[in-house]
Amino acid sequence: PASPGAGSDAYLQSDVHADAPSCGSSTLPQFGSPGADGGLGADGLAAEEDEELLRWQGWTVVATPEGRLFFHNEARQLSQWQQPLELADILGEWEEIVDETQPSQPSFWRNEVLRISLWKDP
Repeated sequence: PASPGAGSDAYLQSDVHADAPSCGSSTLPQFGSPGADGGLGADGLAAEEDEELLRWQGWTVVATPEGRLFFHNEARQLSQWQQPLELADILGEWEEIVDETQPSQPSFWRNEVLRISLWKDP
């Protein structure tokens, strides 16, 4: 599937749907935001955390209890369910795999970067 960026599929935070998770929720796992990893106390690790935050380009990812990922960028005031193109290097791309030798079998989805396979389209 395509990984749309901040195009027509993105919407302003003020337009977030009722089913969208709160990006400030402490009960859902979050990635890409300051303190999301529980906080690194040592000064030597603070620079490493800053470098990692730069890779996320302002995006925070929240996993819902159902396992869906929700993406939020506070600086750009964007929230969306689709993975932003800027995160492809970090989160990889999903590829649909079809076993052509067994066309009656369902296809599945694979992400080489995350080393994950799923039956449902992520």
